[in-house]
Amino acid sequence: MFLEINNIRKSFGESENRIEVLKGINLDIERGEFCVLLGPSGSGKSTLLNIIGGIDSPDAGYISIDGEKTGEMKEKKLTLYRRRHLGYIFQMYNLIPNLTIRENIEVGAYLSEKPLDIKDMLQTLGLYEHQHKLPNQLSGGQQQRTAIGRALIKNPDILLCDEPTGLCGLHKNISLLRGSLHFCSRSSKSIS
Repeated sequence: MFLEINNIRKSFGESENRIEVLKGINLDIERGEFCVLLGPSGSGKSTLLNIIGGIDSPDAGYISIDGEKTGEMKEKKLTLYRRRHLGYIFQMYNLIPNLTIRENIEVGAYLSEKPLDIKDMLQTLGLYEHQHKLPNQLSGGQQQRTAIGRALIKNPDILLCDEPTGLCGLHKNISLLRGSLHFCSRSSKSIS
């Protein structure tokens, strides 16, 4: 099993205001598998992704990636693991405003030992002609595609996506979903 999620529990708040968001979540994901988490707002999808990515810790249970429990990693090792093996696409773009689109994507490449080709990435995302623009010169959908490119350029083993296509438009959503499935199947990467 490549990614094992075992009895994950997570709560927020204190005593009578405590809300249990994740209640014993179990899930196994094989290498190369495409997994989608569905649920209403507030159901814990982002919380689970943050726990899988080592950004947050569960109250109980564990995450094992390629046989190694993330909760047992020291902070430095966890940071290196995230940098080398995980790609993140967040709800917010988190682009660096004074870097061009190309430079924002290249930030991800600098964190990888095996990055994908920047020109191919820009063309695939429909951003090649915008590569020298700053984020504030692009539409919301173009900025989101830049954030997607930054995560994909790393060529990560696991790609964690938190509502990655919300502002991209229906046609581009379908195109990006197809591209993600192709990326997943041809490279034996896992996407959640």
